[in-house]
Amino acid sequence: MTCGPFLRIVAVLLFSCLGPIGVWAAAVEEPTLQPAKRLAIVIGNSNYQSARLPHLANADNDARRLSESLRRLNFDVLTGTDLSAEGFARLFQEATGKLAGANAVLIFYAGHGVQLQGENYLLPVDTPDAQNLEQLTARAIRLNDVIAKFASRERQTFIFLDACRNNPVGEGASTADGLAQVEVGENIFVAFATQPGNTTVDGAGDNSPFTTALLQNIEIPGLSISDMMIR
Repeated sequence: MTCGPFLRIVAVLLFSCLGPIGVWAAAVEEPTLQPAKRLAIVIGNSNYQSARLPHLANADNDARRLSESLRRLNFDVLTGTDLSAEGFARLFQEATGKLAGANAVLIFYAGHGVQLQGENYLLPVDTPDAQNLEQLTARAIRLNDVIAKFASRERQTFIFLDACRNNPVGEGASTADGLAQVEVGENIFVAFATQPGNTTVDGAGDNSPFTTALLQNIEIPGLSISDMMIR
């Protein structure tokens, strides 16, 4: 099953921040003696080595375009495209070195993702032609590990996942279509490109439907994240 127009995306938000979501564009314009520090980690994986993981024409474009928008919003942006497992590790290591003093962290991932036994994984481009869970997860990036690394009560964490493609694992594996619902804590906001358990598509244009909608709304002054996702 594939996702329809972006209007269907609005039902997939997991929102558990106790306080209000920050208004990025408005915050950029507000004078302050101590400017807010915002960190963004933007990843787009298009060119997979495995025959089970088809090429995604838009994922790297999505990462580049969103990075440009976030820089205009005064985010310190780290961008990675076509990352191997080692590439993920290097990018995350660089990002953790920039966390001190950050009051907002945004993580965006476009690429192949998979749900295995209720756990969500992001797939690096060197993911093997896996026939079982052990082979696939040996190089996959566990989403809960990413959340644990970057989320904190001291800052707001925003995670956008355009990664709900079909499962690449052979028959007989304990897998399900799409990504699983994520249990999140205080000050964490997670948005999927489609409802948990469903799959999405790359899109026919230069960007995916999910990223296109983000790009159209993310720089609107005064628009909060929660309001943006229901436009």
